[in-house]
Amino acid sequence: MFVVLPWTTFLETNKSLVDDLTSRNGDPKRESLCVKSFPNKTGKKNNPAKTKELPTCFTSFLQGSFRKKRPAASMGFKMPHIAVIIGLVASGIALLFQIIAVAAVGWLKAKNYDVSYGLWRYCSSDTCVDYPSTIVTDWLDATRAFALLGLFFIAGALAAGILIMFLDKKFLGLIAGAVALVAALFVLISFAVFADNRKASFSEQTFELSYCFALSVVAFVLCIASGVCFILSNFLSGASIVSSTG
Repeated sequence: MFVVLPWTTFLETNKSLVDDLTSRNGDPKRESLCVKSFPNKTGKKNNPAKTKELPTCFTSFLQGSFRKKRPAASMGFKMPHIAVIIGLVASGIALLFQIIAVAAVGWLKAKNYDVSYGLWRYCSSDTCVDYPSTIVTDWLDATRAFALLGLFFIAGALAAGILIMFLDKKFLGLIAGAVALVAALFVLISFAVFADNRKASFSEQTFELSYCFALSVVAFVLCIASGVCFILSNFLSGASIVSSTG
């Protein structure tokens, strides 16, 4: 059970605490005002006119003291754990491969003549043409959508991984790992849909899967690796912090 004491009684019994806070606050004007307001050894107040300002004065010292104890927020460079570095490298390469896979014309190619097919256009010799809307199938639209989603989520995982080096937030490893694993799922769906449905439109004897399909598969594997590394970094110790100066 707490008992509320008058300010003068509190200051008498806690004079050393107040003096300590006063000296740490370091404001000469406020210090003079508060010290003059303290009861002296004879029980008389040095400056009765200022007694009413004691609560405000004492509160300001408390706030000043605690404010000084609170560490200043800073964005220091944190040397990441090796798992974070591996995750960053893997997600960076995965992003590059997925960009090439989405943009280039190389998901399918003819075995005996120079024709290649991508997600958005096809090329014959040196001529490339966008797909007419009349021949774009639902499965091709699905492949495009999931490939783009995978691309965006890989970029998100990479961005979250980079933030780990600058923000001392432990949950960023979990976020980066989760985003990378979701990206892997989207990439997996994209090339699985393409591989399963291309047989209905292209003969296996005439056409074969090409380099863009392979890059997408590699991006999937790298997303899995980066996701696992980011999540593991949350539970592994050994990271050191190097504060940036200047």
